[in-house]
Amino acid sequence: MAAPHEREPCPAGDVSRGSSGGFSAEKSGAASVSAAPPASGGIGGVPPSHEEKDKAADAEQGDATEQSQSRAANPRGGPPPLLAKPAPRLSDLPSSLFSPEQKAKVEELRRRIDDLAIEAETSVSASSSVAQENGGTSADAVAQKQAPERTKSSSWFSWKSAISFSSTAKEDEKKNMPQEVTTLQWEELLWVDDDLLLSRYLRSYGWNVAEAHKQLLRTLAWRRERKPQSICPADVIDVAQKGSIYRRGFDAAGRAMVYFKPGRDPGTSSASSQQHILYTVERAIQSLDRMQGRDQLVFLIDFNGWGISQIPNTDVSMEIVSILNDHYTDVLAEAYIVDAPSYFDAVWRLVSLMVHPETAKKVLFLSSRNPDHVEELRRKIPPGYLESCIGGECELDYEHDAYWEEEQKQFAAFADARREALQRLKSEERLQRRVRRCQGDTERSVEEAEAGEREA
Repeated sequence: MAAPHEREPCPAGDVSRGSSGGFSAEKSGAASVSAAPPASGGIGGVPPSHEEKDKAADAEQGDATEQSQSRAANPRGGPPPLLAKPAPRLSDLPSSLFSPEQKAKVEELRRRIDDLAIEAETSVSASSSVAQENGGTSADAVAQKQAPERTKSSSWFSWKSAISFSSTAKEDEKKNMPQEVTTLQWEELLWVDDDLLLSRYLRSYGWNVAEAHKQLLRTLAWRRERKPQSICPADVIDVAQKGSIYRRGFDAAGRAMVYFKPGRDPGTSSASSQQHILYTVERAIQSLDRMQGRDQLVFLIDFNGWGISQIPNTDVSMEIVSILNDHYTDVLAEAYIVDAPSYFDAVWRLVSLMVHPETAKKVLFLSSRNPDHVEELRRKIPPGYLESCIGGECELDYEHDAYWEEEQKQFAAFADARREALQRLKSEERLQRRVRRCQGDTERSVEEAEAGEREA
């Protein structure tokens, strides 16, 4: 293994303004990434046509993206580069991505979301946003204050227990379910202002607009309660030091990869380790090149070094599976489970009951001692991103200090970009009209309630 000083961390993401309400966090150090030279003219000095310019721009962007991703093969340099672009709209995405019928479905779901009024920013939400920008600690305190009281015996998400066998547990679950979303908060608007996100929900529900809309509202309610987007590096650093979950590179299709190393986890499956999973998944999604239609992740679960004493708490483990299944719908492209011990079969049988059959089909069990399995992994994952212990050419192990230094830089860049994007959204008159509509509805509701009390 090379000495730590022999490789420099990848540059942090620079923030640049996008053309829409979304945001962009581009790679810095562009001079070190040799992209294809732009076309200077057509044949015989004739200026290139618009079509030729578009093709040249696409080729240049593709080469730059590929080379930026290839730099992430150096795991000592930290997590993959930020590739986040402005929130994609249909017009921004490759035309071949959707059929005309599918585009119409996305537009219909967009209209349903746009029908939701926007809540005026309160002092609590404003302080929460500021706290997120400053590291998240105060935001967490606000969230804990707003969250329902939890007992020691309750599961981590008390309102969303993964397995509830007793009638009492089911009644408690109903009581603690988050309120139905009928209006949007500004942070939620930033998340949902994304046609690629809407298409993922539609795809997951067979392009049924009504079902996709229902689940999207349920996920909005869950995100409002749990605030996964507000988890910051300081919240998960203690768990992250174990190196049991981290991002590394992309598969052959350009989908961000998340490595899981259960052998490095003591098997407690505590709330903090679940937070770390959510944090890593959120960050991996942010590293996708969504403008190219990429919206899925690849999980690689390496069971080397895992023992039976590390089998996690069943309820808590099933809960995180349920969350990923319900609120990160169709984010998983493929999951490779490598060198799982024979007794893991019982765990998988239980887990497979929790996920959609189509999701279960995406899980592949492989052995690093089987040449055919290794060859399949090398076909699907560039060897530079595949660790040597499972047949790849990546010799370096997770090194927390270098990885976390880059992680913090990327998180800060992304938080800055998100803050700027929110300010741009709030300055749009069409959105302020939705705020005023929400205020009018609230005033009418108060007046009606007061009138009812007077009549009573």
